[in-house]
Formats: sequence, C-alpha cells, structure tokens
Amino acid sequence: MDLNDVKYTDVILSIVRRITSEIELDEKLLSNVLEWFADTLYDKEEWRDVQRTLEAEATLGVGLPPPLPIVARLLARVMGQIKSGEQVKHAIRLKLDPQVSQLIERANLLLSEAQKKLKRPLVVVVDNLDRIVLQETGTTNRTNHDVIYIDHGDQLCGLEVHIIYTIPISMFYSPHAPVLKAIFPDYAVLPMIKSRTRDSQPNKDGLDVLREILNRRIVLEEVFTEDAVSYLCKMCGGHSRDLLTLARYTTRYPLGRWPQPIDMQVAQRAVDKLITEYSRAIPEEHYPLLAQVYFNKSIRNDGAHGKMLYNQSVLEYYNGAPPWHDVHPVVLELPKFQNALDQERKNRDIPIT
Repeated sequence: MDLNDVKYTDVILSIVRRITSEIELDEKLLSNVLEWFADTLYDKEEWRDVQRTLEAEATLGVGLPPPLPIVARLLARVMGQIKSGEQVKHAIRLKLDPQVSQLIERANLLLSEAQKKLKRPLVVVVDNLDRIVLQETGTTNRTNHDVIYIDHGDQLCGLEVHIIYTIPISMFYSPHAPVLKAIFPDYAVLPMIKSRTRDSQPNKDGLDVLREILNRRIVLEEVFTEDAVSYLCKMCGGHSRDLLTLARYTTRYPLGRWPQPIDMQVAQRAVDKLITEYSRAIPEEHYPLLAQVYFNKSIRNDGAHGKMLYNQSVLEYYNGAPPWHDVHPVVLELPKFQNALDQERKNRDIPIT
C-alpha cells in the first residue's frame, strides 16, 4: 500500500488479495467473489477488456505466476492502480465505500474457506500500518489515523479471523484514545528496548539484547570493532529499526578498507546521517517541549507530544506502570535541542555547565 495515502478499504482489499494468492480455495467461491468485484468496479464493457487482459497475462506468464486464480490477479491490478493512479484510486474507492458491508462479507467467506482448507486457525498480521504518514484532515483535532482506526475501526474488526493491526503509538496519547481502546480492546503497546535507565545511565541488559539483534544477522566480530557495536546500540535508543538502519548505513562508508572492520569513525558517520534525518522531521516548536521531556521523563496527552512519539523524537520505555519517556539519543546531539535544553535549565534554575 501507499503509506502516504491509505484508506481502510485498501487494508481489506490487501488481505483478500493475500488470501486468494497464497491459499488454494474453492473455484465456485472464487468465481462468485470475482463476479462481485467485476460488478462493483466495472461496467460490462470495461470488465470484458480487463478480463481479456488478465487472461492473456496469465497465459503469457506476465507478472504474477500463472497458477494464481484470476480474482487474485484482478486484486493485484486494483491494488497497483490504488497505489499509483490518483484518478483511478479515487474512482475505485468511491465505488467500494458504499459496498463495504458486502466487501467484508465476501472477505469473510474467503477467510472461512481458507481456514477449512488449512484445517487450523488462520492469523493475519497487517504490519507497518504504524508507518502511515500522519496528516491533518482539516477537522479540529482529527488526523487520517483517526479516520482509519476510529471512524472505520469497526469495519477493520469485522473480519472473522485472528488479526493483528499495527497502530501508531501516538494514537494512545490522543483525545480519541478511549474510543480507540474500546474498538481494539485487546491491544498491546510495544515499548523500546531499555538501552538506558530513567536517569540516562547505560542499561547492560537492554544493550545486550540490541547486540544480539545485530549478532543474529551479522558475524559481529568479523565486521565491527567492539566500540563501534556499543556505540550503535547506544545511539539507536533501544529502537531496533533504527539500530538496523544504522548498521546498514555503516556499510556505505568503509569502501576500499575491507577486511579492516567497521570502526568508530565509520559508525559516527552513520549516526551523523541519522541525526540529519531526524533534524529534518522535527518542527521548531517541538524543541522546547523535547527539553521538558528530557527533564520530566514524561509527556502530555496532546497533539504535539503525540507527533513527537509518531516521529520518534521521543521514545517510550516500560518498566512497570506508568511508562516513561525520553528524547531519542540522536536528537540529543542536535544544536537546536542543546539550545532549548540550556533555556530549560535556566527556567528551572539549573546551572549550565
């Protein structure tokens, strides 16, 4: 899906596409589902053209493997149009929105059939939805995240299967959090790995876990010096995605030096790149708030602090209730943050060293 523009119907279509692509289902059921999509999305002449194209592609082995049923090929085509074509995307969504009950009904028929074929319960994991780009809707205190998970959360929960959705953590710090928890009562918040303590001291257990995450993917002693590994684990803030990003960045710089291991100089260049990326994502008005988070180790339930969680300039840790928060280590390096921190020290009558 296009993470810059995701609608709840896109999510349901993606699930249906995956099920029809990967599990061999009853031909009669697939034919009925195909007929419904054809009637909903196309007029008769359009459908004849689309059907001929899909059948020709299957015969020639273009794109998806030929054994896939035509409904799976149709949905792959539709999802591609939603992702790439603005006018077509709008037209498809306009046709599907009034028919969402029927869409969910057919998705459930396919999911039920899939579980019969598998002879065991099915679990659907819809990953990376927490990365959907945050956008204001023009309505006070409402974002596109609210539209997907709150306005249409009941539809997402209407699929009769064990299903896991990844939701941006910022939604649990919004005015709409109580409604969200009512729609998704069985939720779990995944905190950062505790690479540091509340008083900003290194946490050995957490750092060891981060090291092990790298060690499962890389023979560390052959690729990195010890101090470089420790530095990357420290600077990711316990955010495993950032840790892997930093490790990937380090491979761009030591060209021509192999077999010399990646050292601190290279690791620092990788961290500098991540610092630059974070600096571009932080609005000016967030820096005084970030300085307050640094001292308070907590955030307020408002839009600004929710955005700081979303863009990960603030990270959440959990070590018994309540959770605590801290500024991402790479943000600590930014001159604008350091200036805001000095001002906050003055506000608190803390000597500036």
